[in-house]
Amino acid sequence: MRRHISDLVLKCPAGNELEQLFQNDIRANYRVLLQQLAVETPSSKQEILLCTSLRKKMRRAGAASFDAGLLMASMLYNRAYNLPFIPSINRIPGFFMGDFLHYMTNPALMFSENGEEVRYVSYMNKWVSYLHENIITSRNSRFWKQVAEFFIANSDFGPLYFSDKNLVKLYTMRGDIIERYLLMNGHDTDHHFKAVAGREEKQIRVGILANHYMPHPETFAALPLYEHLDQNFRVTLYSFSSSESETRDYCRSRAHEFRVLPRQLELQVKTIRDDNLDILFIASNITSKVNPICLLTAHRLARQQIAGVGSVTTTGLRNIDYYLTGKLTDTPENSAQYRETLVWLSGPAHCFTFCDAAAYSEKTVTRRELGIEEDAIVYMSGANMFKILPELVTSWAKILENVPGSILMLYPYGPNWSENYPKRDFTNRIKGILRKYGVASSRLVILDPQPVPDHNQIKEYVKLGDVYLDSFPFSGTTSFMEPLGLGKPVITSQGKTFRTSMGAALLKSIDMYDLVASSPAHYIQLASALGKDQPLRKQQGNKISAKMKENPPFLNSMLYASEVANICRQLIG
Repeated sequence: MRRHISDLVLKCPAGNELEQLFQNDIRANYRVLLQQLAVETPSSKQEILLCTSLRKKMRRAGAASFDAGLLMASMLYNRAYNLPFIPSINRIPGFFMGDFLHYMTNPALMFSENGEEVRYVSYMNKWVSYLHENIITSRNSRFWKQVAEFFIANSDFGPLYFSDKNLVKLYTMRGDIIERYLLMNGHDTDHHFKAVAGREEKQIRVGILANHYMPHPETFAALPLYEHLDQNFRVTLYSFSSSESETRDYCRSRAHEFRVLPRQLELQVKTIRDDNLDILFIASNITSKVNPICLLTAHRLARQQIAGVGSVTTTGLRNIDYYLTGKLTDTPENSAQYRETLVWLSGPAHCFTFCDAAAYSEKTVTRRELGIEEDAIVYMSGANMFKILPELVTSWAKILENVPGSILMLYPYGPNWSENYPKRDFTNRIKGILRKYGVASSRLVILDPQPVPDHNQIKEYVKLGDVYLDSFPFSGTTSFMEPLGLGKPVITSQGKTFRTSMGAALLKSIDMYDLVASSPAHYIQLASALGKDQPLRKQQGNKISAKMKENPPFLNSMLYASEVANICRQLIG
């Protein structure tokens, strides 16, 4: 189908004939093919040759000599960051504009090649810089306003998380585009709050803004911000959802007010501004898609606005003043990676309160049910599918090669990332890499239980494993709670950024420094040693269990709240 359609558009004259061909004959299949390219790049020798040939033709033609058919064919075989240049939007035919913008803004869903995540960051810097320059300078252009609107509605910066690169320039441009879009549509993003007289006699008004307060990692990570604030604070929770649950009820019980925000953005802004907040914590992720909470927090809503663990990079938004991080997660040198000013916790940036213990009735799982031998060494990982890059799978393959008979058990399809995973392509990619290292496919177990288990039921699967393998470079945090709680050794890697150091910070906070790898080779060495040495696994597991009984910093919400309270007092003066 891909070859057939590329032949059609290459042979078809530009203009009305190409438009008629697209609109009447190939549009539906063309879009399906572009979507498939996002998860599986061309792999046959014939397709790889054609892919390369199309890039060469584009390069020879150059940006000045635009050929719509050549571009349309090239897009079927190349992700956007493999094209030789960024085509000028002004040259794109109107009938094809939406498909082109979607392709350029979301060129990757699942990385399939080594180093692809780094090329993606480089490409996105160029693409967003191009958009930024034109949107910001073309203030009265209806065309660029429409482009900005498409960017707001469709861009997804989530794949940027998977590298260790500095993203501040990219996110700052994104933030500028978001704010310009709001201004174009008549929204006033600035607001002046009057000074509060007699501050020592007043409660500090704190707001917590979240998409919802349902059982979810974001909810559990935000709860320690306000769960134990003292009587000197007045806490208001803001939500976009009115859905009820025991978790939401508990969150409400730890605050003074709970407000479900209206649907209209201008009314949301007014609702929060009218509460005259001193500090607003943004508890949901606003650094992946430009969701409603991202548009809302681009406004000045409180005297001080603080992002944190809900967003694993800088937000890039002008009206976010601070980013709450931890001394074990970040370094002072990393301030250059944020548009915000860093404010510091003494340990890791993360703390969790799990308040959904009765949400799932536990069901015992056995190795026999999963086809795993009782004496096999089981490496396990709950890293999300999108975090599992080819480089990571290569490390896992080398570990399995070093430990004969060992098993890799994954549970990568959590509902918090996606509702529709490319499971077949993901499985084939992993098996292909394992084969290169002589590891049989039978040593791979990918779990996909239904209904999707919560973190309580996941424990039943974790009990079957021996060593937990974190993802790198984008680390995990919530996924550590089950193996650490069960005294399972966890191997993680230390990166250079917040998102690549989160897991290392948790282990360092319980003095498990010797499970933190400094490189992929070190990661393989540590995991292989644990797989081969049962007494070592037991020793490390016992150390973890002892530390977990001491109420570690990432579960000590009382300690966390006291540090948050001190930070709030310092910020308001």
